[in-house]
Amino acid sequence: GNLKFRLDEDKQHFYLYVDTPRYMDTSLLDCDVHPQYVTVVAKDKVLRLATPGDVKADESKSERSKITGELKITMKKAVESEILVSREEKHRNEKRTKMLKKKKTKMER
Repeated sequence: GNLKFRLDEDKQHFYLYVDTPRYMDTSLLDCDVHPQYVTVVAKDKVLRLATPGDVKADESKSERSKITGELKITMKKAVESEILVSREEKHRNEKRTKMLKKKKTKMER
């Protein structure tokens, strides 16, 4: 696609501003935020960007200006320690699942 955008940040957030046509119906816009990238679909144009750092997708929000049509996506930065904790937790859960599967296999014998 050919969507103009700019990316700003402060200590806690990344801000993505996307120029969308002023008279385009909002139902033709779709935003999808993931921890490491964001996708914006405006009618038949697609913009996909890697975020400069991990974000909390579930705490992101989008707003659109009624005057200019500009789309603003606010993405809260994920703190590095929270990312490590969630990765360690995922690793522990994977280990626990493998152990349970082994026990179940032994019990079935």
